[in-house]
Amino acid sequence: MTKFLIPFQSDGKWGYKDRAGKVVIPPKLETASEFSLGVAKVKINNQIQYIDSNGKFLDVNQPQELKNYHDEVTDNTEELIRFKVNDMHGYKNREGKEIIPPTYVAAWQFSEGLALVKQDQKWGYINYKEKIVIDFIYDFADSFSQGIARVRLDKKYGYINNCGEEVIPICYDELGRFNGELTFFKQGKKRGYINKRGEVVETPTNQDLPKKKQVNLKCQDTKANQSTITKKQLENTNYSRSRRTRKRSSSKVKN
Repeated sequence: MTKFLIPFQSDGKWGYKDRAGKVVIPPKLETASEFSLGVAKVKINNQIQYIDSNGKFLDVNQPQELKNYHDEVTDNTEELIRFKVNDMHGYKNREGKEIIPPTYVAAWQFSEGLALVKQDQKWGYINYKEKIVIDFIYDFADSFSQGIARVRLDKKYGYINNCGEEVIPICYDELGRFNGELTFFKQGKKRGYINKRGEVVETPTNQDLPKKKQVNLKCQDTKANQSTITKKQLENTNYSRSRRTRKRSSSKVKN
């Protein structure tokens, strides 16, 4: 069975851990993607490579080698497909065989070895054997990505790891999805940005922010500059008009 590995970063380098947090592939990679069908795309020494879940580099010039790994993991949980019967959801494999019976009110695709499913108005997570890994206690939840998932409990948001432990406390009124290393939060009257370690970043630089937010900031700056320029131009225009009016009035008096 293929291992479920999660990319992590340490001192600027990437590696992989298992669901228990044990380092399986040391952080020596420049970039690391999530595994799909037993293979992950990585970058090392400024070159794109492919590795298996043991950290072995695969020869992309030998398509059969990649195919062998794909064939090994046809029972990978990411290959299970949701299906719906009488408004209840379950999972089948690629051949159409029922693996998990339709007993859930709602269900999402498997991600990082776990599926987000809903039972009795609460969300929880199951593995491919339908074992409950994280209990059905959440009012809202996201699928796992890079080892963490956003959840809501009693109108408060936070993040958990794939063992159900809080990595960012469930105490925020609003908490966004991570797009890069930071996401926004609101807690009472306090607003700001928080990283994946749960540390509040008081004054993030533009480089720290997600690209979308950087664009918004630039737009705001541009609008502010445009408003300032327009105001000055208006003042100058009014001043010029006032001078012209006084000149015309003076000419009439002289005549």
